[in-house]
Amino acid sequence: TLRFGPDRLLYASIGEDGTPCAAQDSAGLRGVILRLRTDALPPGPGRAFRAQITPVSNPFAFEADSNLRLVAALGLRNPFRFQIDRQSGTLVIGDVGESMREEIDVLLPPNHPVEGPGHVAAAGATLGADFGWPYLEGTVLGFHRNDCGLVPAGLTAPAFEYDRTAQLGGAAIISAGVYRPAAGGSRNWPAEYSEGIFASDYYSGELRRLTFTNGAWAIA
Repeated sequence: TLRFGPDRLLYASIGEDGTPCAAQDSAGLRGVILRLRTDALPPGPGRAFRAQITPVSNPFAFEADSNLRLVAALGLRNPFRFQIDRQSGTLVIGDVGESMREEIDVLLPPNHPVEGPGHVAAAGATLGADFGWPYLEGTVLGFHRNDCGLVPAGLTAPAFEYDRTAQLGGAAIISAGVYRPAAGGSRNWPAEYSEGIFASDYYSGELRRLTFTNGAWAIA
C-alpha cells in the first residue's frame, strides 16, 4: 500500500517476500513500513537520492545505513493493507500471518496528541517499532523463531490479533482503518462508533470493530 499521511509524507508497506528473516534485516527493505518525503524532489522523471526522501523525524534518520533511515517500522510479514487516520495520522496496519495468527498493528505518528476527543487513543507503537516477525506471529512464538539469530529486545505486540487456524480456507486480515463521521452526513453511524478501528478477513468475510477500552483495543 502507498498512502500520503496528513504530515504530507508518503508511507509504503512492503512484505518480506517469503523470506522470514528479511523482516529483521533493517538494510534489506522487506517486512517494513517506509516513511518518505517527496517535497524535495525536482519536477519530472528522474532518480531520487536517499537524502532527498529521508524525513529528519524518522526514527533512524541519522543511522549510517541509508536504507534504515527510511524505515518507520519493521518486523512485519505481509502488511499489504494499511490505512491512515486523516485526523491524527495514526497508521492502522493489517499484517497477514503465516499459519497461526492475524494481527492489527497501530503505529502512532511523532508527537501524537494526548488522548481525548478527536484523537485516536494512544494505544499503539511509536515510530521505529519492531512488530516481531518472524520471532513472533501475533503474540505466539513463530515457526521461524530459531532461524534468525537471537531474539531482539523490545518487540512490540499487536494492538489486536485472532487465531486463524480454525479458518480452513485460509485467512488474510484487511485493515479498514479508523471510522470518523462525515461532517453533516445523513448516514453516519452512531456516535459510539467514532474512532473505532475496523478490519475484516478476506476469507471469512467477518467484519470486526475494535474500541479502546480499559487501556487496550478489544472487539466492541
